[in-house]
Amino acid sequence: MADDGAKILDELSPKDRRWALPILRTIAALGGAGRRKEVVERIHAEHRALLPEATWTWILKSHRIEWTRMALRDEELLTSGGHGIWKLTDRGRRALAECEDDSVDLSGERPPGSAEGGERAPEVEPARVPGETVLRTSVSGFELPALEALAAGADDHGKIEAFIEKQYGKKLTPGDRRLGFNGKVLWQYTASWALSYLKKRGQAQNPSRGQWAITEAGRQRLEEEKKHFSLPKYQTSRTSVPIGGGSVAGADGVETSDDEAAARAEQMQQFDTALKDVVSPEILRKLHHVLRVDLGAAPSRAVPRNIIFSGPPGTGKTWLAEAVARALTGEEGPSEEGRIRLVQFHPSYGYEDFIWGIRPVLSDKRTGFKEHRGPFLEICEDANEEQDRFFVLVIDEINRGDPARIFGELLYALEYRNRSVALASGGTLVVPPNLVVIGTMNSVDRSVALVDYALRRRFAFLRVDPDPELVADVHPTPAGRAAARALGALNKQICAVADPDHQLGHSYFLSAGRLLAGRADLALIWEMELEPQLTELFHGQADRVKDLYKVWVQHVDETLAEEAEEQEEAAAS
Repeated sequence: MADDGAKILDELSPKDRRWALPILRTIAALGGAGRRKEVVERIHAEHRALLPEATWTWILKSHRIEWTRMALRDEELLTSGGHGIWKLTDRGRRALAECEDDSVDLSGERPPGSAEGGERAPEVEPARVPGETVLRTSVSGFELPALEALAAGADDHGKIEAFIEKQYGKKLTPGDRRLGFNGKVLWQYTASWALSYLKKRGQAQNPSRGQWAITEAGRQRLEEEKKHFSLPKYQTSRTSVPIGGGSVAGADGVETSDDEAAARAEQMQQFDTALKDVVSPEILRKLHHVLRVDLGAAPSRAVPRNIIFSGPPGTGKTWLAEAVARALTGEEGPSEEGRIRLVQFHPSYGYEDFIWGIRPVLSDKRTGFKEHRGPFLEICEDANEEQDRFFVLVIDEINRGDPARIFGELLYALEYRNRSVALASGGTLVVPPNLVVIGTMNSVDRSVALVDYALRRRFAFLRVDPDPELVADVHPTPAGRAAARALGALNKQICAVADPDHQLGHSYFLSAGRLLAGRADLALIWEMELEPQLTELFHGQADRVKDLYKVWVQHVDETLAEEAEEQEEAAAS
């Protein structure tokens, strides 16, 4: 990677990006190296105003700073100066110099269950009167539309807003059109802040009061990003607004009553509350983009709510699919007659099993035939009867069967909801807008290549990769943190010599009853689960497996040693 400090920090995960500058600046202030305890205490002292004690306690318990330190070390911005010593590298000094003027915002750090963190528009003041939370487009989402408006000749706020309304009005969320506590329409006020940010970056200029123009840098950005721009991608921010206030214009262009808006807001809150502590913000953002829960179960313009979670084995794809289903329906899990159904595809599974067919029946020593109504046909009919509620069909191992043959003519109906499709049985079927279809797929399977384009085009693919942090969260012990760090290092090596689809999943460490109390437990996991998997992957390459074992041992030993030293320091103080 080139020594571009801003690029290095931008490519970190959002969590790590938040803490990177405080860590680098603190170590630089200590002369280029310092003990973990001293670095953490200085960061706390400098940012105490933004970090209430409850939040700081959570930050320490979840090892947020330590996780970022590991990411910075992976990018060679930090190195180890001995047990417990964090040391700035030359590359780290250069990156720090390039980002010298960048600001630090730790306001998004919030314990699970507390007030919403994340990106906040500076225009919305914290509510001091009762309010409700709405989904809206972030400030970043209005930057490219504002550049488009300026490029088209709009030169003041009114013309810029008129351009955005014409080009993107139908894609705004209901929350965008609500009035904030300042009495202004959220999207218009947010767009004005986008102009300010563009000016700060040199992509727009403000030659006189109220007048705006695009710069050459702005034209270049517009040319580079316009082709791939999508406004819904930025619709992940949440803001408190006054309760009630009359009808609001929905994102589908239909006026929504207060009762309907309240029902949608309640559905959104249920969905977010159920998932925000069990999935990453990135996955949650993508789920919002695909499912559009803010439009309600059955919007006037049907949304093709079809998702496939794909990724290496052992990353919890089926568990995630069921978690999303529970969040949408409020039900505990799959059942034959509930609003969550589960099927598993396999090589002998066919259209007759999934949708409709004729099956032989043996009665009084005579063979007869009867109609078989498959799970897809039944859930579609049930969902059509209750279109004000979400129904979810989870298809596990969707690529193990032949999806194109299993779905048959209903591949068309998955995309074009609410349209009647003729069945082979002679009847018709409508796939309702309130039915969510979620598939899971192991990307390492060779059969993935057999999934045809017709199926791929009708599903949104969400990648689920191993999450070492989850191991440390579930096992908040020195051994748990050692396992997390070693897993991350192993997967980095595997990606370098094989490919990302062969990474080791975190579920090896999360099985029911799994104990991670010490080094002996980690040794057993390596011997019984990780080593056999790697031996299969690198068949006939024993030296490569040995090299990976050295990586595993190195990171386990280093982490346990650092943990022991920190415990000694804590006991001494």
